[in-house]
Amino acid sequence: MGLSLCPRILSFSKSSCMREIASTLLFDTAGRFLFQQRDNIAGITEPGKIGLFGGHKEGNETFLECIAREVSEEVGINLPLERFQLLTVYEGIDVEIGGPIRAEFFVVRNISLTQTRVTEGCQSSPTLRRFRD
Repeated sequence: MGLSLCPRILSFSKSSCMREIASTLLFDTAGRFLFQQRDNIAGITEPGKIGLFGGHKEGNETFLECIAREVSEEVGINLPLERFQLLTVYEGIDVEIGGPIRAEFFVVRNISLTQTRVTEGCQSSPTLRRFRD
């Protein structure tokens, strides 16, 4: 399995030809990363790979609104926007599919695993190393 640092959704914003995505690092209450192992089925991008939760912007939503929606859809928890801390922004060439991309990466800490319900792919975390701030 490869490590995918951002979702590889072949979708572009309707307002431009730039691909716009948001991804997040999620840490549980023990300080472990929560990753998504993508479904291993034909017809999706990056099948079976491990990556961050997230996806592409829809309509006029902000990157912050996008990642909150994606976490709600993919992890089953509704987090207030204030829980998401911006880590970095990448603008450049999408090395996966070509063309311009803007990606915003966020972090959320202290996620309770008992509150999560992964609805796309499966969660991957219990055997991962603990990282410090």
